[in-house]
Amino acid sequence: MDILEIDLESTDFTDTFDGVISSMTMHHVKGIGAMFVKFHSLQNNGGIIVISDLDKEGGRFHTEDSGVYHFGF
Repeated sequence: MDILEIDLESTDFTDTFDGVISSMTMHHVKGIGAMFVKFHSLQNNGGIIVISDLDKEGGRFHTEDSGVYHFGF
């Protein structure tokens, strides 16, 4: 198993994978829909996508909100 840390907002990546994991990053992504499309394009047939992020929380998680586009989901 390989683990890659990639900024998919600024990097074109054409490899595909059995699993795509996003942990505590989606609240920093402005274009959520476009990122979901990109996740899907990275998936092998039968692959999985796992996303973990904040519940709605009103902005208390970060003490400084630069680069935060969503206060949870």
